[in-house]
Amino acid sequence: MIAAEWNETPGLIKKPMYIVPNHMLGQAANEFQQFYPMAHIMVADEDGFHKENRTRFISQAALNDPDAIILTHSAFKLLSVKKETIKPVRIRLSRN
Repeated sequence: MIAAEWNETPGLIKKPMYIVPNHMLGQAANEFQQFYPMAHIMVADEDGFHKENRTRFISQAALNDPDAIILTHSAFKLLSVKKETIKPVRIRLSRN
């Protein structure tokens, strides 16, 4: 996460989203805040990413320009991503 955040500094990444194991959400958020105390981070905890709040959370992420968005694996699976959006990412990852 630290290296990716450094890449955001020169403008290489617009809205970095970090996907972490379910049991590490709190730890990841705390460590990120320690390394970047002035950063505006959004954490998709159980309350913020509950079914009724999910759309609002994503809308806020799109509008508020956070420095980081931290999601768990299970929360990330709940997001619907268009196949044409994810296809180039999968191709790039399969080459590595």
